[in-house]
Amino acid sequence: MFLKYLKILVLAILVVSCNNNSITKTIAPRKIDHIGTTKSMANTTAVDSIWFDEIIFGRFCGECIGNCAPMFQLKTLGNTATLKASYDNTYFEDEDKLAFTTDLNTAKKLAIAFEIMHNLPEILLQHSENEVTSGCPDCTDGCGIYVKLKQTGGITRKFHLDTDASAEVPEVITTYAQMVSTKVNVLLL
Repeated sequence: MFLKYLKILVLAILVVSCNNNSITKTIAPRKIDHIGTTKSMANTTAVDSIWFDEIIFGRFCGECIGNCAPMFQLKTLGNTATLKASYDNTYFEDEDKLAFTTDLNTAKKLAIAFEIMHNLPEILLQHSENEVTSGCPDCTDGCGIYVKLKQTGGITRKFHLDTDASAEVPEVITTYAQMVSTKVNVLLL
């Protein structure tokens, strides 16, 4: 746990010292051959040993006016990381055609995106399906969370998460979804 916080601190220091056009990661990317897990199902801690080339995350709210599906894309290529946003609600039409046109490469916003990536609960990766819906996202007009992971080699995993706690959804997933929702609010400022 201490190493995780040390990594975040080092990342924040390095990101602040870099210019906004090319942000350097402090951690060498770790690749895996397939998205999966090596730990037991009982372990529901966050994934800090897996590095993704891209994570898309955001919140979608069906009964909404305006910016109802803000989505964010963190790309980690080589030693650089970029964060962009999509505010055009394309998620509702075709989530695979999101256009990330707004540059958000500031130290604070990149740190938030890395926090979302590094706190992804391992239990989500233990599903055998490539697309997982946890709970009933946005069924009660409480919005839902969308997370998409990509790795080199065309490996993609998608998660639609409910922010409301229920008996069917492990608490670690609900807690993560609520954290992402809160962080999306900060990224929108």
